[in-house]
Amino acid sequence: MGVVRLALSSLARYAGLDEERVDELKIAVSEVCTDIVAADAGDRLTISWSADDGTVRIEVAGPSPVEGDRRDFSRDLLAELLDEYEVTETEEGTITRMRIG
Repeated sequence: MGVVRLALSSLARYAGLDEERVDELKIAVSEVCTDIVAADAGDRLTISWSADDGTVRIEVAGPSPVEGDRRDFSRDLLAELLDEYEVTETEEGTITRMRIG
């Protein structure tokens, strides 16, 4: 997870985000990944990202997190930290799309 945070930090800084927004992005992505890993993701966790015009977009896909208080907390936190996020349930699991910037 540390490598992902470092890569996202570099991408976000390159896109022009200030340090506070970089930190918020790292927290949000860590939260989503933690929920997926807790669902026993194994090697099925994938992360993709892009940056343009001062905006960073992240997509995290993996098994669906376990329902409950922890998942509700995560979604509340994402709503507070990010400009936009969307969670899509699929047959393979969950895709979380995030935008900040």
